[in-house]
Amino acid sequence: MLLRARPKFSEAWHKRATLHYMREDDAESVHDLHRTLELEPRHFPALLSFGEICLTQRESAGAALAFRTALRIHPRLEAARTGLERAAALEP
Repeated sequence: MLLRARPKFSEAWHKRATLHYMREDDAESVHDLHRTLELEPRHFPALLSFGEICLTQRESAGAALAFRTALRIHPRLEAARTGLERAAALEP
């Protein structure tokens, strides 16, 4: 397994987080996204993934933070802009 051979390879953690997400295991996905971001804080796809999980759990503040952070890293990231709008729509 790649993570055993290269435990500091952030993209491997992100790929496993995606697999957990596809299996609807948000807790494990968030765990692996956290590790991804520990290893590479500017990993904007991991931030987008975390924001999406927050949206599914109706956690608008967490989603907005993730999407704003992704936009600071990649200002033209349309998925982050859309996610931020979706997060704002969740707020009462």
